[in-house]
Amino acid sequence: TIIPSELYVQRDADRQVRNIIGDMGRPGYVLVSRQMGKTNLLNQIKSLLAFKDNKFIIVEFNPWIYTNYEVMVNEYFNLLSENLYKYNSSITNKLKDYSSRIFSSAREPYYKLIDLFVQESSNNTSISSRYSYINHTIKKSSKKIVVIIDDLDRLSGNEIFEVLKLIRSSASFANTFYVVAYDDEYV
Repeated sequence: TIIPSELYVQRDADRQVRNIIGDMGRPGYVLVSRQMGKTNLLNQIKSLLAFKDNKFIIVEFNPWIYTNYEVMVNEYFNLLSENLYKYNSSITNKLKDYSSRIFSSAREPYYKLIDLFVQESSNNTSISSRYSYINHTIKKSSKKIVVIIDDLDRLSGNEIFEVLKLIRSSASFANTFYVVAYDDEYV
């Protein structure tokens, strides 16, 4: 149930969130009891960030709607590129290329052969070089990207691990922060 903002009662969790947003340079966490309004707290976070002098780009990502890891990762990077497009249109193709390259090493040999014929010569850049370019471009934008992930507890144990792997390994860019809501008893 979403509570209208005029009826929403501020809690300790809200104060903790404000402190974390104020000190966005370091990780923080807020514990909210089961069925005590994680989604409403996320809505409050979005409201707080929306009024912060246009410093934040808010990305809402729901990994539980995707069928497998590769689709989820590709959709995450598509969503990120859509949200960054108006600030830097050149990053869009770089993000999509980066996400497709993450999986190219895991493809079957037949598909790798096809990829060799389809790739442009500029696609010979390593994954780490692509990551560095994206990281530098995001840093240069001086925007803080806040990715909000609600209902992580809708996923299976393996799927949760995949989302955490995405956050930690593939998408840990500069000025990018993740707000992840889940039931800690389940996860």
